[in-house]
Amino acid sequence: MNRAINHKSLFDFVHIFAVIVLTVCGQLILKWQVAKAGVFPRSFRERALFLLRLVFNPSIIGGLFAGFLAFLCWMPALTKFELSYAYPHDSVIHDHVFLASHIVVSGHVDVGEYCFIGVNATLRNSIKIAPRTLIGAGAVIMKDTEEREVYVPQRVTFWDKKSDEIEL
Repeated sequence: MNRAINHKSLFDFVHIFAVIVLTVCGQLILKWQVAKAGVFPRSFRERALFLLRLVFNPSIIGGLFAGFLAFLCWMPALTKFELSYAYPHDSVIHDHVFLASHIVVSGHVDVGEYCFIGVNATLRNSIKIAPRTLIGAGAVIMKDTEEREVYVPQRVTFWDKKSDEIEL
């Protein structure tokens, strides 16, 4: 499945590379200068002066500028690639999704609206959980799901309340 939109050359990846480099550089500069400034003071007046010195520090201004340039590079990157392609290890969870405890997510997963994912479910690499999907406890999902479907593990025990019998 090709997730890139309209990319024609290796040059299109320069935007993503620039975002990463500029963001890392800006964060390192900020961390370096804040650590160099010392401990955060106790009194309000000293805190205000401390923060003003940091805000007007030329290195910190350079770090903030690097972050701004990363932001400017990010916009054209989003015109070339889908968000899930630019962030391959992030997952997207839409509105009104119930997630039970101990869910394992491996790689990028896109969970649609109004889904229920049960206890100990495993969601594998690069899949899309369609809206209004129910995934039962212990299920392992390795492919895209269909909308309004129920997915349960292969061996499931159903309990019939009327007869108090367990059916396998």
